[in-house]
Amino acid sequence: MQAGELYDLAYSALGDTLTLEPAVATTIAVKHAAKGKALDIGCGQGRDTLFLAESGFDVVGIDISRVGIERLNARVKGKNLKLKTVVGDVRQELLKDEYTLIVCNRVLQDIPQKDSLWMIERMQSKTLPRGVNFIAAYGHGTLETNRLLDEEGHFFGSSELRKLYVGWEILYYSSDMEQIGRATYNPFFTIVAQKPK
Repeated sequence: MQAGELYDLAYSALGDTLTLEPAVATTIAVKHAAKGKALDIGCGQGRDTLFLAESGFDVVGIDISRVGIERLNARVKGKNLKLKTVVGDVRQELLKDEYTLIVCNRVLQDIPQKDSLWMIERMQSKTLPRGVNFIAAYGHGTLETNRLLDEEGHFFGSSELRKLYVGWEILYYSSDMEQIGRATYNPFFTIVAQKPK
């Protein structure tokens, strides 16, 4: 099953039960990034996208799920927000502009390693000086061996994200175990980093 199909099914099955609360790391990133253009990669139904737009950013949200984008568009209808949505593969649509803030929350496990590393390089190169990147990504563990998708994703080592952001100011970093299902846990890493001047 391809990622877009999987997420369309998931969003259809879950309806509006998913949280609209932004990720804690998104709220931290917003405090440090200058208002300007923001990109939410793999925005899903828009929990972070909506928060970014309501915080005064000019936001582009991109996701491979048509259902996720439709739900996001329905939530913002009639609101006076600077928000554009795109249904597409981030590897093809990624980073045509420069941004003060880029969010990539729980996306890289669905993208092959070479593409995810390329994406991080592109995120960094398209971030304006003093701009901020936020990445949340799964580590090596149970999720990696119980794949639902056809292609292999990138699961990170314990210090890999920190190494990829050497030279940036680390504003926030966490390494946790996240529950997947009833008794399965998977390593989960979060980084918020600010680009130097």
